[in-house]
Amino acid sequence: MKCCADKQAREAAAPASGLGGSHLYISFLVFVSILLACVGSDMSPEASPPMSPPSEVVERINDRIYRIGNVLIDRVQGCLYIPAKVNMTEGLVELLACGKLGKRHESVLVVDAEPLHIQLALLLLGLEPGGGLAYQGDPRTPQGDSVWIWTEWSENNEWKLMRGENLVLNYVSKKPMQPTHWVFSGSEIIEGTFIASVEQSIVTTYHDPFTIIDNPLPTGADDTVYGANKDVLPEIGHKIVLIFKRNKVDPVPLHALLDSLDIKDKGVWKDEPQDTTSD
Repeated sequence: MKCCADKQAREAAAPASGLGGSHLYISFLVFVSILLACVGSDMSPEASPPMSPPSEVVERINDRIYRIGNVLIDRVQGCLYIPAKVNMTEGLVELLACGKLGKRHESVLVVDAEPLHIQLALLLLGLEPGGGLAYQGDPRTPQGDSVWIWTEWSENNEWKLMRGENLVLNYVSKKPMQPTHWVFSGSEIIEGTFIASVEQSIVTTYHDPFTIIDNPLPTGADDTVYGANKDVLPEIGHKIVLIFKRNKVDPVPLHALLDSLDIKDKGVWKDEPQDTTSD
């Protein structure tokens, strides 16, 4: 990765938040360089068999699948699988997904994974954050590499694979959120604290400088546009797999991937997802 060149390019192209955004990139770059030395810097299918990574950082399930905490990394597809549950089925939202201690009163999903692990896993896919926002509702477009989001769940003995935008309703158009890529804007480290671990914002529909993934659409500057899409969402508490991918090719659903690799579903997550239903 091009540390100095990339840092200078971002500082020149994106407005600074005034909150030390450059510290985020440098700090994570150092840590990720260590991880890449463990798992192999080439995440493509042709990559050489990776070395055995330290189990306290990255766990190897097989030559293709790794895990950081509760985040599964598929190095072949270039995607992440994260356990989540439905948190809201109606009402205004500012997030597609938050952590268990996040803004659950305005988030469609709640994930059972550490924000730090999610950001590290995105970096391991070769994606780079760009920041670019100074405050919530900032009308500027968040900067960073593109991420495509899907969701997967089983309902009435049928597996469903659906774009993340479909879980969100545009209250203005009365239709699901416009299909789009999302932006890995990246959260920040301020005075040694990873802010996403405090805010617990994972994917926001309303622009947020401290989220990990943000909405690139102009409607992201308005907190009255989006709500949970009750027409497609299963009941509150229903288990969902949240999928982040570095390209727009449809992902292999997790259940099919595990079957193809002869990996049992039980035990894939580090811990059984805790109860993350709404209060």
